[in-house]
Amino acid sequence: RLYNEMLSAFRSGQSHVPGFNDVHPADNWYESQIGFYDGYVIPLASRLDSCKAFHEEGGPLFVNLAKRNRDRWREEGVAITKRMIE
Repeated sequence: RLYNEMLSAFRSGQSHVPGFNDVHPADNWYESQIGFYDGYVIPLASRLDSCKAFHEEGGPLFVNLAKRNRDRWREEGVAITKRMIE
C-alpha cells in the first residue's frame, strides 16, 4: 500500500520529500526497506527492550525478530520487489 501511495505521488509530482520527486519508488524500494529496519524498527525494538516494555523475556525476542525480518528481506527482497512492481 505504501508503495502504491508513493508511486501515485511520484506520478502526480506531489511527493513531499525534497530531492525525491525525480526518483521512481521502485528504484530504491529494496534498499529503503533495509534502511527502515536499520534506522527505525530495530532501534525501536531495542529501546522497548531496554525499558522492559514487554517484560524480561519479550524485549530481546522483538529485537531478534526484527533482525531476522531484515535479514530475510536482504535474502528475498529483490525478488519480492520485482514481483510487487510488475
